[in-house]
Amino acid sequence: MVSKWTLTQVLAAAKEYLAKQKLTSPQLEAELLLAHSLELTRVELYTQYDRPLKQEEREKFKRLLKERCAGKPLQYITGSQAFRRLNLRVGQGVFIPRPETELLVEKVIEEIGCVVGSSNSRPAFLDLGTGAGTICLALAEELEDADIWAVDISEKSLAVAEANAIAHGLDRKVTFVCGDLFSALPVVPAMKFDAIVANPPYIPSAQIDTLQDEVKNHEPREALDGGAIGTDFYRRITERATEYLKDRGFIAFEVGIDQSEVVGDMLADSGFPSIDIFEDYNGIKRVIIGHRHPNL
Repeated sequence: MVSKWTLTQVLAAAKEYLAKQKLTSPQLEAELLLAHSLELTRVELYTQYDRPLKQEEREKFKRLLKERCAGKPLQYITGSQAFRRLNLRVGQGVFIPRPETELLVEKVIEEIGCVVGSSNSRPAFLDLGTGAGTICLALAEELEDADIWAVDISEKSLAVAEANAIAHGLDRKVTFVCGDLFSALPVVPAMKFDAIVANPPYIPSAQIDTLQDEVKNHEPREALDGGAIGTDFYRRITERATEYLKDRGFIAFEVGIDQSEVVGDMLADSGFPSIDIFEDYNGIKRVIIGHRHPNL
């Protein structure tokens, strides 16, 4: 007679297995994988703690555990990643949203209030390198009224971003364009934005091979590689940003470790006299904002 494994027993065994593989959050990952496998919520794993799993359910879960321990990112297995108030679809070939980027969104929302103020004007944003739509959709979801353009060079990423917009009912608030940074935008002299926002590739090329296996072997290199010192995209964006910003507009970047100074210099040299830098919860200078107007 085949023994019946309950949810509680399977979860405990999975946690132990993942811990032996040196994963940093074995309990959380076991819960997320099992919930995904059984199409349950994490809460339901515990409300149904004594439910026995069928043989086919156990076999499916084992396959997912093996994929994870082979280095496949958890988000590619479950097909999703939580970001602020959104649950975003992700998949192979699309950059996985990071929690650090939540700080960028937070600061952009704060800054746009200062720029637009009580004018009741509809703020306009340009999100360069949107990936899964992480930044543009968070802004669209949290700001009641906004006009947002989102650009990405990857057709695969853009398709995922558009699907995420539809899934969250935000597709009417965001215009998606496929292309390389500013060249993707229509040639309209009057097109100006209140803010340009970007989390561009910022890993120095020589450091790509030192990243975790699940990052370097699975996530798209073009979403990671920022050139020799990791700042190629910052330079390309800052050189043309003022062409697309309103007089009181600003540009906001997420930056890598020890990059805030060099990116700040780029901004200062490109017409942004007022610069603010914000640290993340680990004390790393993670977000930099440059204002065209020195008094903002």
